[in-house]
Parts: sequence; structure tokens; C-alpha cells
Amino acid sequence: MAANPTEVVKIRLQEQSYNQYYKGCIDCYKRIWRAEGLKGFWSGVVPNLTRNMIDSPVEIVTYFHSKEFILRKGWLPDTFGLHFICGLVNCYKELVCRFLYISGGKSFGDNKN
Repeated sequence: MAANPTEVVKIRLQEQSYNQYYKGCIDCYKRIWRAEGLKGFWSGVVPNLTRNMIDSPVEIVTYFHSKEFILRKGWLPDTFGLHFICGLVNCYKELVCRFLYISGGKSFGDNKN
């Protein structure tokens, strides 16, 4: 919950892909503060908390099971390399989730509007 202002800035910077309204992070913080005040940094806090309540346990379970799978197969010992690979598995999950979010739930091969 304390990170919501940073999440608001991140989302606004990501959504400006075509219109460069903000010059960077600091500019985004300033413009939100001037236009919306403190309340602007807490917009979307409920959906953000809901997403995090679902996403965080999924990340933990994905990390744990990918680590256990690799250890069981004997592909890597329990070292930095194993944890790095398990982190990459979580990054891939995040990329798929972001793609589905941006595409409105359409699959990779779905060209229908």
C-alpha cells in the first residue's frame, strides 16, 4: 500500500507510449501533485491491492515449484544460478500477465477485434 504512489507514476509513464506528456519520473510526480494533490497518488489503490493479493502468492508458489522441479531433476545445485533461473521463470510469468493485461485478454494468435 505504501508503494502505491510509485505504482501510479509507473503506470502513467507506461501508458504515455504515444503522447510524451511526462518528461520523466520526477516530472510525473510533480504534475500529479499539482493537478490532483495527495489524493492523486492513491488513485487505484483498491485494484492495486487486489492484484497484489493475488499476484504475490502466485509468484512465491511459481518460484518455489520451479526451484523444487530443477533440484529434483538434478539440473542445478542450490546456488545463486538456481535462484537466478527461478527468478527468470517469474519474470516470464510477469511478461505473459502484462501481455494479457495490455491485449485485453486476447491470446497471442487471436486477430479478432
